[in-house]
Amino acid sequence: INLPDNYFRNFKSEEDLYNAHDRMVIRFNKKHKNSESEIIIFPPCPLGSTSDFLQIRNNIELIQEGRQMRHCVGGHVRRAKAGSAFYYRLLKPERATVQIGIRNKKTAIQQFKLALNKEPFEDSWVYLKSVLDGLSHKL
Repeated sequence: INLPDNYFRNFKSEEDLYNAHDRMVIRFNKKHKNSESEIIIFPPCPLGSTSDFLQIRNNIELIQEGRQMRHCVGGHVRRAKAGSAFYYRLLKPERATVQIGIRNKKTAIQQFKLALNKEPFEDSWVYLKSVLDGLSHKL
């Protein structure tokens, strides 16, 4: 999306910025609704997956995840394709999208968001960290 240089000067609050983000996500998801003809396979994450922590493996799944969760993860195709970030669906204790980075055999949670970019509860953080601890032996 091309924005004018002064686009952000008009925001008076953090809420204005979030609302603009949400409008852009809606436009992005509408624009890419029919862009699912070419499948781009992402590199497998060395962590693997579990039954409730599933790696998103291609552009179609990533765009659908963004649409379903109503956030901007569908725009991260380049990062996923390059293997600079790995994206997952967390199914419990809350449905969430997780962005993982791996550097020097260390795992970092780069983003962890519920639908509409809401923050997960503490139980979900604890659960995600236990899942990652269990999978990190594969690195």
